[in-house]
Amino acid sequence: MEIRRKFLVVLVVASVAVVALAYGVQSAKLPVSTSTPTIRTLTPKPTSLIRFEEAVEYALNPRGPPRWETVSEYRWLSAFEGNPFVTPDGLEEGYFEWRASNGTLYEAEYPTGKVHGKIEQFTGVKDAEEYYVWMIELKDGAICHIDARSGDFLDIAPSRTPGVLAFTTAARIINAPQKRVEEWKFQEYKRIGKFEFEPFKTPDGLVEGRLLWRTSDGTLYEVYPPFVCDTSRKALYIEVPDDKDQYNVWEITAAEKVYYIDGRNGTIRLVLPTHPTKLLPAYSLNITFPSEEGYISLRKGESITLPVAIKSLVDEPMKIRLVLRPSPSREEPLPEFITYEVEGCITVNPHETFLTQITIKISEDAQPGEYSFELTGELPVEGWGGEGYVFGLTILP
Repeated sequence: MEIRRKFLVVLVVASVAVVALAYGVQSAKLPVSTSTPTIRTLTPKPTSLIRFEEAVEYALNPRGPPRWETVSEYRWLSAFEGNPFVTPDGLEEGYFEWRASNGTLYEAEYPTGKVHGKIEQFTGVKDAEEYYVWMIELKDGAICHIDARSGDFLDIAPSRTPGVLAFTTAARIINAPQKRVEEWKFQEYKRIGKFEFEPFKTPDGLVEGRLLWRTSDGTLYEVYPPFVCDTSRKALYIEVPDDKDQYNVWEITAAEKVYYIDGRNGTIRLVLPTHPTKLLPAYSLNITFPSEEGYISLRKGESITLPVAIKSLVDEPMKIRLVLRPSPSREEPLPEFITYEVEGCITVNPHETFLTQITIKISEDAQPGEYSFELTGELPVEGWGGEGYVFGLTILP
């Protein structure tokens, strides 16, 4: 009986061992549950990295087509928290990033390589490597990504206005330590129209900008990207005899100054004080009439020459050009049957009176009737004004 009990115990132990062994073998064949890989949170060890200045050169002169050609989706995830790298002339800026294997780019510190928050994501790129990247914004607003290991060209988001400075670039240039300044030698500056579009503004609201199109005669028209060559909204006239090129110009207003910046290359062409709310009285005009004060009458085909006295009211030499305009609507053109001749641009010494004249001609096909005109002066200095002279003209049959 005792021998039978021992045999049963041995049999049970052996059975348990066999079952355990079979279970272990079967378990080895089953798949092992693992957690989803996570993006590394520790600082990756930087390899040899190119500098920001080198990345800019690679962005301006890319070597071959972009490597991330298979992008199927792009998402902007968050704004950068740190300050950008900026070239001394202010034309380009950039940020340093870490690219994870899933195409997400994180803000990173250069040269330590410390990684911060998510910034952007590229989906569909056939590239599972992890490495550092330079994101470079070019002067026209195009965004390039450059491999920070080799300088390889990775991707580009084109500018809305290729070759024309973006507002962010123009706003940045005015504070650049090595900004380029080649000021116009202008002879006349005046506003000839009102702006219609809201200005571009920096996030803090301290800098405003408007894009203009400059024609060869010095007229500047307000435009709005991407339409940068529109000539339907006159805004300014800046006479620069030695510059007949046509190009875009940024008017940037900041810190009580107005900057006019060449939209092709970022050169500052003119710096003026911000526009005063009131015009400084700079001159007064007086016309001598043949008979009745403030009134003349002419027949069709006749002309008349009137003496004009220009009195300076300022403490420095003043340049002025006489202009005849309809009154009270000064913005309308003169009737085609009325022409006039004046001396041109006149220099009047401080607080002196200059004597000149205006000749008014009526064509043979003039429309008889009563008209009103204002003789006024155009000044090259922003903020100066003057007192024009309004008179009546009757055209007889």
